[in-house]
Amino acid sequence: MTIFVLNKQIKMKTGRIQIIEQKLDTIDSAAFQNLCDMYLNLREGAFTSFNRTGSQIGKQKTVKGTPDTFFRLANGNLQYVEFTTKAKKGIVKKIKEDIDKCISPKLTGIPVSSVNKILLCFNSKIDTKQETEIIAHAQI
Repeated sequence: MTIFVLNKQIKMKTGRIQIIEQKLDTIDSAAFQNLCDMYLNLREGAFTSFNRTGSQIGKQKTVKGTPDTFFRLANGNLQYVEFTTKAKKGIVKKIKEDIDKCISPKLTGIPVSSVNKILLCFNSKIDTKQETEIIAHAQI
């Protein structure tokens, strides 16, 4: 009986995960960015300010700029966030471009030494080769 209940619970959780994945796969860029901002605001608790520079205030629309969101940490450094809902075909190129923009003082007006971390939020699947390519690019 306990095994059956456990299996039923696992099936229910798996079903919920599949529904969430399906919704994330079809979400538009502004809604995805808003959802991720809310999640990160809760998850990244140790910050002194939270700024959604890539979102229009009072609207569910995005605006161009780098980074899409940033957190000011207690030590004064910054944590950048970039979002993309780009299709899988161009995801690696888009993520690399986002990283390059975040570490460009010309675009951000901030020295790289002040950037503590760059968080990348995307709703596409990547394989190990793609992830390795992104990580290698970020090490530059």
